[in-house]
Amino acid sequence: MNYLFNLLALNKIRGLGPVRIRQIISQFEDNQIEKNLSEFNLSSILSSSFREEYYQLLKNGLERNIQKEIELCVNNKIRIIPFWSAEFPDRLKQINDFPILIYVKGEPILNPAKSVAIVGTRKPSPISLQWLEKFMEEIGDEEIQIISGLAYGIDIQAHKNALKLRQSTLAVMGHGLDQIYPRQHAKTSSEMIESNGGLLSEMGTMTNLHPDLFPRRNRIIAALSDAVIVVESKVTGGSMSTAQLAHQYNRDVFAVPTLPNIKSGCNALIKRNTAQLIETGSDFINYMGWNIQTNRTNRMRSNLFDNSLSQEHRQILEIWESNNQEHVSFHFDEIYKKSCIKMSRLPQILLELELKGIIIHTGQKLFQLTSK
Repeated sequence: MNYLFNLLALNKIRGLGPVRIRQIISQFEDNQIEKNLSEFNLSSILSSSFREEYYQLLKNGLERNIQKEIELCVNNKIRIIPFWSAEFPDRLKQINDFPILIYVKGEPILNPAKSVAIVGTRKPSPISLQWLEKFMEEIGDEEIQIISGLAYGIDIQAHKNALKLRQSTLAVMGHGLDQIYPRQHAKTSSEMIESNGGLLSEMGTMTNLHPDLFPRRNRIIAALSDAVIVVESKVTGGSMSTAQLAHQYNRDVFAVPTLPNIKSGCNALIKRNTAQLIETGSDFINYMGWNIQTNRTNRMRSNLFDNSLSQEHRQILEIWESNNQEHVSFHFDEIYKKSCIKMSRLPQILLELELKGIIIHTGQKLFQLTSK
């Protein structure tokens, strides 16, 4: 048997768990784990109760099942990463019951410079979705990896916003990576895989979705993150579970306040001192002490040096560039005063910038930079 077979076999023995498995493997030298795990007869290193379970699994086709699992991983381009691998996430190792292996699809950075989990309700309000889009633009640093669970609502919108901002985004799944749930999000998951992001699970292939697996999934989301942000949530549910776990793991937790009695889970987190109140991207950046350069800022500054732009175009863009006001909307009259462009010329110049996709007219003579 090779080391991967024995590792997968250990992982399938009910009740053994990651902590005991690591204790078994700890008898091997770090640089000899794969060699020794390949050569060992598992029954010789298991206690009597687990040895019986192992024999029963063998009788029920363990070898055939593991071979099928490995084939599914190969066919679906799923990598199996054991905990002793240099690629295994360092943040994940900081919790006591971290898995002995993870399954990864795509090429996400598993040890990013910064990581933020964004979670929330499956049925968010339009206001929450608008807030999330603006917030993510404000913290749109390419060094930040966005983590969520690919679920309906806030989760999927966080992944989509990250893709739009060209940020790496990782989905932690509660089932095997040979399937996608919800199926409606298969296209987004493919885009993530193609854009330096991907999917991660501790569940083997052929593991069907089950409610009991969500708490296990949530602990991984919390562990992989430097900070967890809850956008909108009921008082109970997966988002609250993730926030509580993150708090236990000494991760920074943030919550967006809501009106009383309207999905007031975020308010509950703030009142319990489990989460820090957050209203803007600046709140978050200042609290974390991060020095970030937003993608929108980078795009805007590159526009200033675009040879296709006239001096009048640049005069208008410099209004946003000055004093880091990239996320502010300006009224036509204010643009006129700040740009010193003739009133008769200004509507045409603004229209040209709109047609170039650099600014957008949001109504009532207000203009702002696009999020593209």
